Amino acid sequence: MINQVLRLLEGIAIFAFLAVIGYASLTLSKLNTASKSAWNLPVLTPTALIQPLILPGGLTSSASKAASRSNTNGIPLHINPVVQSNINIRIPTPAPLHGNRIQIPALNLDAPIVQGDEEEQLKKGVGQHLGTANPGEIGNMVLSGHNDTYGEVFRYLDQLNPGNEIIIYTFTRSYTYIVEEWILVDPGQVEVMDPTPYESVTLISCYPYLVDNLRIVVKARLLKG
Repeated sequence: MINQVLRLLEGIAIFAFLAVIGYASLTLSKLNTASKSAWNLPVLTPTALIQPLILPGGLTSSASKAASRSNTNGIPLHINPVVQSNINIRIPTPAPLHGNRIQIPALNLDAPIVQGDEEEQLKKGVGQHLGTANPGEIGNMVLSGHNDTYGEVFRYLDQLNPGNEIIIYTFTRSYTYIVEEWILVDPGQVEVMDPTPYESVTLISCYPYLVDNLRIVVKARLLKG
């Protein structure tokens, strides 16, 4: 009799666990679907303009926390008031030279680019870090996107190989960059965002999927001629 009761309780526990996992997965799936459907809406929101102390794209994200919030654990306490006081600073309207769309044929990726890489911007697609190079310019164009929420735009960056193309569109033309490598770094290694003496683009996202304790960084160089 006791064994039967124990088996019954075990079955109930397993069923409850599977139900929770299923509900969380469904919630995350709905969030990603809704985000992808909004990618065609060119909505921009302000972002704080401060020197980065951690790489963009950080979220406390999991299947049970689909409505994620920014991960500011790596920011010193004395910096947080500066961020809060600058939240309402207006960012410039995209100019003709700004990137407005990114395509990566090898990943079947096609998404809008918005100016800024805080949480609100990254809900809209791929965010360009303010102050980094425009497409085709000498310097480092830094683009960030989520890997497991809001459309999972950069989920499959680890499937890129050297030689793959990254195409950045402006309002007037397109620029093709060739992937050189991808690496994994800690969130505090902001030097990957430093300017370069040549035309380059850097893609950044959290890694690995649903864990997000690292950053995956893709480096690519402009194809000329």
